Amino acid sequence: MSRIIAAQADIKPRLYCVGTITDVKEAKPTESQTYINQSFGITGEGASPNFNVMLLYRPEWLKPGFNPKTDLPDSKTQFVFGRNISKHGNVSILQGLTGQEEAAAELEDLLLSLPPDSDGDPTVEDISKVLNKFFEKTRTIGYVLKQKTSVTGDLDDKGKPVRVLENGYEIDNLFFPTADKLKALKKSAEKSDGKSRAMYE
Repeated sequence: MSRIIAAQADIKPRLYCVGTITDVKEAKPTESQTYINQSFGITGEGASPNFNVMLLYRPEWLKPGFNPKTDLPDSKTQFVFGRNISKHGNVSILQGLTGQEEAAAELEDLLLSLPPDSDGDPTVEDISKVLNKFFEKTRTIGYVLKQKTSVTGDLDDKGKPVRVLENGYEIDNLFFPTADKLKALKKSAEKSDGKSRAMYE
């Protein structure tokens, strides 16, 4: 049976943003109890909008010797690990929140030095204490916002879920806001014919 096709939101540009972390929220299990969710509030600089960044993790991911290639059960969980904790060639959420490569290495050392519990993993309480203490210092970060989409419940010709554009934004990725990176993003935005904008000036 055919259906009336709902109108999509107007296309919005990607936003290149810079801001500082001003709020570290309480760590809580996700609804599925699969991950720990810790959110960070960002106050934007210039025209960059304020936003919340969500970090997902499991305590065992933050212990010495953990290998996502051999210790994670499937590609979906490996994707979550790579996006949030560490992936070769990319800036993860955890790394990007620190604002600098040197700071990312410092935080990694702090987390990997936490004492294990009876299961051999650091506790959520200890991880949260480290994160709260670490982000007492002002951390300036870069973040890219993309237009939100939602799944309609329909499938396309290839059997994949159909997604439609929404009015809001969501985090695409984080980056280290070095002078060279900001200059490159500004140049890219200027050449994008309005498809992206540098919001930090």
